[in-house]
Amino acid sequence: MRGGAAGQQGFPERKCDVHREHLVCRRPLADNRRAAIMRPTSVRPFRPRRSGALPGGCGSAPATDLNEGHAAREDAAPRNEQTTRLPHQIRQSGLERGRGKMRKPICVLLATSALVAPLCSHAQSPAEQAEAAPQRDLAVGEIIVTAQKREERLNDVPVSITAASASQLENAGVTQPSDLVKIVPGFTYQPSAYGTPVFTMRGIGFYDVAVAVAPAVSVYVDQVPLPYLAMTQGASLDVERVEALKGPQGTLFGQNSTGGAINYIAAKPTDHLAAGVDLSYGRFDQVDAQGFVSGPIANNLKARLAVRHEYRDGWQISQTRPSDRLGRRDYSTARLLLDWEPTDTLRFEFNANGWIDRSETQAAQFVKYAPTVAPSAGGYTDITAELEAAVPAPNRSRIADWDPGADLRRDDSFYQFSLRGDLDVSDAVTLTSISAYSRFRQRSPSDTDGVPQNNFLLTINADIETVSQELRLAGTAGPIRWMLGGNYSHDTTGDDQRGDYIASNSGVGPFRYTSFINSNHQKITTKAVFGSLDYELTDRVTAQVSARYSDQRNRFSGCLLDVGDGLISNAFSFLSNLSRNFDPPTVALAPGACATLGEVGYGTPFIPVPSVEKSLKEDNISWRASLNWKPNPDSLLYANVTRGYKAGSFPTVPGLFPSQFDPVTQESVLAYEAGFKLSLLDRRLQLTGAGFYYKYDDKQIIGYITTAFGNLPGLVQVPRSSVRGAELSVNWRPVDGLTFNGGATYVDSRVDRSFLANDPYAAVVDIKGEPFPSTPKWQLNGDLDYRFALTGNLDLSLGGNVRYRSRSVAAFGERPNSPCPAMPCSTCGSAWKARTADGSSSSGAATSPINSTSPPSPMWSIRWRARPACPPLTARRSATAIDAMNRAVILARRPQAIPQSEHFALEDRPMPVPADGQIWVRNHYLSVEPAMRGWLSDASNYSDPIHVGDVMRAFAVGEVVESRHGDFAPGDRVMGLFGWQEHAAVDRSAILLRVPDTDLPLSLYLGILGLNGVTAYFGLLDICAPRPGETVLVSTAAGSVGSCVGQIAAISGCRTAGLAGGPEKQRQCLDEFGYDAAIDYRGEPDLDAAIARACPDGVDIYFDNIAGPISDAVLRHLRLHARIAVCGTASIASWDPWPQGARPERHLLVKRATMRGFLTFDYADRFDEAVAQLSAWLREGRLHYREHILEGLGEAPGAIARLYSGQNQGKLLIRLPAAKD
Repeated sequence: MRGGAAGQQGFPERKCDVHREHLVCRRPLADNRRAAIMRPTSVRPFRPRRSGALPGGCGSAPATDLNEGHAAREDAAPRNEQTTRLPHQIRQSGLERGRGKMRKPICVLLATSALVAPLCSHAQSPAEQAEAAPQRDLAVGEIIVTAQKREERLNDVPVSITAASASQLENAGVTQPSDLVKIVPGFTYQPSAYGTPVFTMRGIGFYDVAVAVAPAVSVYVDQVPLPYLAMTQGASLDVERVEALKGPQGTLFGQNSTGGAINYIAAKPTDHLAAGVDLSYGRFDQVDAQGFVSGPIANNLKARLAVRHEYRDGWQISQTRPSDRLGRRDYSTARLLLDWEPTDTLRFEFNANGWIDRSETQAAQFVKYAPTVAPSAGGYTDITAELEAAVPAPNRSRIADWDPGADLRRDDSFYQFSLRGDLDVSDAVTLTSISAYSRFRQRSPSDTDGVPQNNFLLTINADIETVSQELRLAGTAGPIRWMLGGNYSHDTTGDDQRGDYIASNSGVGPFRYTSFINSNHQKITTKAVFGSLDYELTDRVTAQVSARYSDQRNRFSGCLLDVGDGLISNAFSFLSNLSRNFDPPTVALAPGACATLGEVGYGTPFIPVPSVEKSLKEDNISWRASLNWKPNPDSLLYANVTRGYKAGSFPTVPGLFPSQFDPVTQESVLAYEAGFKLSLLDRRLQLTGAGFYYKYDDKQIIGYITTAFGNLPGLVQVPRSSVRGAELSVNWRPVDGLTFNGGATYVDSRVDRSFLANDPYAAVVDIKGEPFPSTPKWQLNGDLDYRFALTGNLDLSLGGNVRYRSRSVAAFGERPNSPCPAMPCSTCGSAWKARTADGSSSSGAATSPINSTSPPSPMWSIRWRARPACPPLTARRSATAIDAMNRAVILARRPQAIPQSEHFALEDRPMPVPADGQIWVRNHYLSVEPAMRGWLSDASNYSDPIHVGDVMRAFAVGEVVESRHGDFAPGDRVMGLFGWQEHAAVDRSAILLRVPDTDLPLSLYLGILGLNGVTAYFGLLDICAPRPGETVLVSTAAGSVGSCVGQIAAISGCRTAGLAGGPEKQRQCLDEFGYDAAIDYRGEPDLDAAIARACPDGVDIYFDNIAGPISDAVLRHLRLHARIAVCGTASIASWDPWPQGARPERHLLVKRATMRGFLTFDYADRFDEAVAQLSAWLREGRLHYREHILEGLGEAPGAIARLYSGQNQGKLLIRLPAAKD
C-alpha cells in the first residue's frame, strides 16, 4: 500500500558530478542555510523506552520502526533500468531523468557485473564467485552523460561518446578544447593559416581561415552553444566533465554539425562553502594559476566563482636572430555561476563567463618560395632575391621566423551571459528554457610568411554578437520518453582581414598597392523545431527516433576594400579601365572604397561595385533512428542511422569578382554506425567500440572559382566523399590502484569522385582518391596511472601516457612539403596528495614529455582544496584541535508527516573535542532509515524524540580520529549512532559494531553487514526458524531488508516468493535476488489470486515489513503453524487516527499461527555472530545486494522523503568526503 500524500512531494533537482571513481550527486537544499550555532556536536543518545509501547507507537506524527531498513514503499523503477543477478556488490546512485524533478530514478550500477549468454563464455561457479569477491572494489567508475539532454549512464547511450571527468582532464593536461586530442580518439585540432581553430572528428571538419564560419564540430557549455570555434577558448575552465559526441549531431542540439559535438559541463555551486587553488609552473617560466570559491550566499541561492590566469614567456626562436623569442602567453578567464531555486518545482541557473587574451600569435615556418606570378611590369622586386635565398626551417617546432620588432600581441576578448530555467509542470513533464547572449572581439596580427623580411602581415579584426533561445518540454509516459522543443538564434558577424604587403611585388601596372581588406559581414537567423521519442519495445530492447527541422536565412555583405590610403582604389581603377580598353573611362575610386569588379550576373562587367550583397536561404531535416539491446545492465549493443547537415556559409576572400563571394550550400552526411559497450571481469574492464561508414555529400572546402582573370580563391563543394572506420576504447583496473585508459581509432577517408581543386601552391589537381586533410588513418592513446598510499594521509601516484598519430596531409593535392609526419608522444609524471581530518587536502604533481615532437616542457603543480573555510583553515595545533568547522544537519522544525528537506538545516559547528571516555569519529557514510520518521515524532515511540536544534540521529560508519576510551584506538573503523554530521564525539554506548579488518567496502556495514542484514538474519532464523521446503513470503522483497531475507531463506532451503512494487522490482527479485516467484502488487488486479499462484501450498513464513492491506491479504493464505515476523509498518502514513484493517485474530487462531514483532536491538549482544555469517555468505557469492549512494551531506535533508517516495534502488546511503580519501 502506498503511503500518504506526503510521500509524493517533490525534491529539488540534483546536479551530478562524475569523478574518477564514483558518481557525485549534489542536491540543492530547499531550506536556507542557517547561521552557525556554536554548540557541542554530540548526538542525543538512543534510549529505548520501557513503556511497552508497540513499535511504531501512535500519535500525531507517523512513527515507524528501526528495523524497517530500506523496505519503505517500493515505487516502480523506470522501465529503462536494467538489472541482473550479480555475484558481488552492486552499488547504485539514483539519477533523475533530464533536468527536472523525475520521481522515478535511473539507477546507476557502480560495481561488478556478469554478462549473460551469449556474451560470456561460461557462468561462474560459486567457488569462482567467492574467489572474485575481494576484487569488487576494483570496478571501473561509472560515467554519467547528457548526450541526449537527460542524465544517463554512458553504457546506456547508443552513441559513440568519449567522456572524461575533471580529474581525468587534469591528469591528461587538458586545459583548452584543442587539448582534447590527448583523450578523444578520432579528434584532431589544426589552427588555420591565420590562427582560427579547426576541429575535426572522424575526418569530418571544415578548414577555413575565416573567424565567423559555422564549424563541422560544434561546442557547448551546459548545452549553451558557442557557435564559432574562436569563442571556445574558455570552455575548459572549472569543469565537471566533458563529453565528445561523434558523428552527425543536430537532432537535439541547436547547431547542426556533420562531425560531432563537444559538450562541457561546468562544475556547479556547492551546498556548502568550498574553495580550491591550483598552481602550476613549467618551462619557459610558464605559470598557470586557477582557483574557485563556492557555496550558498542567500536563501535557496548558491554561487560559484572560478578564475584562471596563464602566463608563459616566448618559446619560438628566430632562425635568423637566435636571441629573439615569440609566443608569449597572457590569458585570463573567469566564470560566475548562480543557482537559484525559489520553489521545489522551479530552478534557475545563471552563467556569466568571459576571457581576455593578450598572447602573441605564432609565427610560421618557411618551407618553400613559390611565386604564383612573375614580377609585374613595374619591376617590383624589393625582396625577391632575399626570398629566393631563404633557407627552409629545420624540422624543429621551435624554429621559425618573423619580422624584426613586430608587435604580434593579440587583443581578443569574449563574454557570455546565459540563463536556464526548469519548471516541473507535473511529476513527469519538465519545461526547460535556455537563453544566451554572447559577444566576441578579435584583434590579432599574424606573421604568416615564415621569413624575416616585411613580406606579409595579416591582422584579423572580427566582431561577433549572438543571441540564442531554446524552449523544450520533456517527459515520460510509461515505456515512452519524449522531448519536443524549438530553437531560435540570430548572429551578427563582422570579419575583416587586413593584409599588409609591406615590401612585396603586388601592383597593377604602374599602380602599386601594399595593403587590402577582405571584408565579410553577415546576419544569420536560424529557426528550428525538434523532437525525440524513445520507446521500450521490451525491458531490454529500445527504439529511438529523433528529428529536427531547421530553417536558416543568411544575409551577406562584403568586398575587397581599400584600407584608406587609396592605393587599391587607384590600382583597381586602372585595372577596370584597362580591362575595358578605357571605354568608357572609369571614375576613380575613392580611398576606402570597395574595389571588387562587376561581372556578368552581378553589376556591370569590370565596373567596381559599391559592395557585394548576397543571401542564402536553406532548410533541412536532420534525423536519427536507433535500435538498442541491453543483454544485461552493464552492456549495450546498438545500431543507428543518422542524417546530419552543416549550414552553408560565405567566404572571406580577396574578392576581385562577386562570384568569389558565392556561398557554399549545406553539406550532409548519412552515417551508419554499430557499436557495443561492455563491462567485463567484474566491471574491472570497460570496453566500448564502434564501426562506422559515412556517405559525405557536398563537402565544403576552400578551392578556386573560374573568373575572367583565371582561377581565384573561393569556397567550393566536393560532390561525393566517404569515411569508414572503427574505434575501440579500454578502461581497465587490473589491480587496486592501477588504472589503464586507452583508445584506438582507424579512419579511412577519401574523395570518391573526380574533382579539381587547388593544391597548396595554387596548382590545379584532381583530388579523387585523396584522404581528407588532418585525418590520420591511425590515432592511438594510452594512459597508465598507479596510485597508492605512502602513509595514512599521504598518497602517491605514478603514471605516464603515450599518443601516436599516423601520417596525414595538411591540404588536398599533397606535395612532398605538405604532409604531416607521424607523431609519437609520451609523457611521464608523478603526483602526491595529503589529507587532513577536516576534509581539506593539498596535492602536487610533476610531468614531462620524454618523446615528443614538441619541445620538452616539464610542469610542476600544487593544488589545495578545502571545505568549509569559515574561519579559514590553519595548521593542526594538536591531535585534537583543528581550526575548522564540522558540518551537520539539524532538525529545524518538526514534521507532521513524512519529513521533507525544509524540515532540516545545514549548520557549521565547532569541530568536536572528545571528553574523557568519548571517541572522536570521522564519518564516511551515513544511513537513511524509515525509522527516522518515528525518531522525529514527539508521539509515543520506542525511543526519545529528536528535539528541534538537535543533530539528526542516524547510523553512520567511520574511522576513529582520537579516542579517550580504552576499547578504541585511532584508525579503528566503527559503526553506530553518530548522526548526520561529518564528525562526532560519542560515548561508548553509541558504538554498535567495530568493523573488522577486511577488504569488504566500509559502506556494507550500514546495509547488508549492518542493521539491515542483521534484521533479516535474526528475524528469519531466530523468530521464524525456517525449515527446508517451507514457503517464505517477503514483503518489500526488493528492499535492503527484504532482499536479504529472501536470500537467507533460499540458503536455508526454502521456496521464496516476494511482494514488490512495479514490474522492474518484480524482475529484480527474480533476476538479481533469486526469488522463486515475485508479485507486482501494484499491477495485480486480484492480489489474492496472485498470492495463491506464487504460493500454491500456502505461506509457512511471512516476513512483514509493510503492514496494511497487503499484509491483510497474506493472512488468508497462511498454512498451519505459520510464523509471522513483524519488523516494520512502512505503508502506514499515520497512526492518528489508528488505521482500520482486517483483524488477524481469526487467522492466527484457526491456523495456530504465531505473529511476533521485534527490534534489532533485541539482538545487540549477538551482532558479531550475524555479521560473521553474513560476511561468509557474501564472500561465497550467495548474497547479493544494492547500494543507492547520494553524494555529500547536502543530500541528507531530502533523503527521507526520497526514501518514502520510492526513489531509491537499494540501501540508501550518503557518502561524505572522508570516504573518497
